[in-house]
Amino acid sequence: LIGGHTKTVTKYDLGKQKVVNEIVLGDAGCVIIRETPTLCCFGCPDGDIVLYDKNTYKKASTIPAHSGTISDFDICDNLLVSCGFASRGNDMSVKRSLLVYDLRMMRSLNAVHCSIDPVQLRFM
Repeated sequence: LIGGHTKTVTKYDLGKQKVVNEIVLGDAGCVIIRETPTLCCFGCPDGDIVLYDKNTYKKASTIPAHSGTISDFDICDNLLVSCGFASRGNDMSVKRSLLVYDLRMMRSLNAVHCSIDPVQLRFM
């Protein structure tokens, strides 16, 4: 998958050297791409995480994760964890909590509060 601050994300087959599919995300584009066996997940600069079905490339759901931009997110099994920024007027500040979502139920779980400013994260 090839994406960025453009309206589309392109699925490119390196073996055949051709474009297989294009996914239209909208004006914001995406800053982070993660995949699961069934979903393509795009972190958008507006703070949303948009989930697409990997088989049909149709939008499955949108998670309004942050009021500012997204910093990072990761997925393990059915959990999605996100960190990002909060927008307060014209200022952006790092949220001191990790937002957790259950991808089976498509709902948020309890946030994990941090004593540091989380800007990058990975499941280990």
